[in-house]
Amino acid sequence: MFGAPGASVNSPHPPRDYMSQMLQNIVGLELRITRLEGKWKLGQNREARDREGAAVGLAQRGELLMAEAMREAGRLGPTNT
Repeated sequence: MFGAPGASVNSPHPPRDYMSQMLQNIVGLELRITRLEGKWKLGQNREARDREGAAVGLAQRGELLMAEAMREAGRLGPTNT
């Protein structure tokens, strides 16, 4: 249901003139990304056995650096960042 002026309560489609007006108001924009910020989520808030299980799985897949990072994050404990 649309809240367009003149729209029937039982109609799932807005009136044609309303739709035409809305389509004329669509504008495009382009954004230049100059910076990305991310956060590592390595299970610091999980129990040690869960973290270790995930680290083992990563190591088995050949993701040795990520497995070690997960183990190290567990040793350091939760972070506030």
